[in-house]
Amino acid sequence: MDLKHIRKLKNNTYQVRFIKHKINYDKVFKTIEEAKKMRDLKLQEIKLNIETNMNLKQIKNYEGLYSIDLNNNEVYSHLSYKYIKKNIDIGGYYIVKLHKNNKEKTIQFHRLIYEAYKSEIPEGMLIDHIDNNTQNNNIDNLRLANKSENGCNQKISKNNKLGYKNIRIKNNKYEVRITKNRKLIYREIFETLEEAIKNRDIQLKLIHKEFCNFG
Repeated sequence: MDLKHIRKLKNNTYQVRFIKHKINYDKVFKTIEEAKKMRDLKLQEIKLNIETNMNLKQIKNYEGLYSIDLNNNEVYSHLSYKYIKKNIDIGGYYIVKLHKNNKEKTIQFHRLIYEAYKSEIPEGMLIDHIDNNTQNNNIDNLRLANKSENGCNQKISKNNKLGYKNIRIKNNKYEVRITKNRKLIYREIFETLEEAIKNRDIQLKLIHKEFCNFG
């Protein structure tokens, strides 16, 4: 029997008491059945009042438990009537922890946003942040990508001594190297850095297409 927010008093009556969203509810009933009924009605009333102005899209596999509020891109809990806290993982991505059947699952927040606005993400596919800002989860900044495409849209490596992506110095000349799907697709050597940059930009657009990133 669900007796949450209900306690039996010494005079064999039942007190329903809880605080939800600054609403302090405290009433006593003669029977447990009446106490449960009025508790459920009041909680449902509070929930409806809270959710009226929300634009909720339920999260797959967590229907009735969690939704994305499309008004502000936050994860809303139907159990606590609150937005849940986001954390940042080691890769700089927002994550949320969802609970179901006494099990906790950590999910990347940008994947939830994409599925709320677009569609289910196919197995093995990733969600690419177009501007490389892993914390910018506006739907206009998210796109479906495979692992190779996601790898194309990467900023310049911290180990790049020259400071130009896909270009390195070799024998006092400038070598442009472009890979895709872990294969070397383009390699050419140029006399000047300007010439190397110009050709690098052309080839990146041709090879990496909309996922090209100049660093």
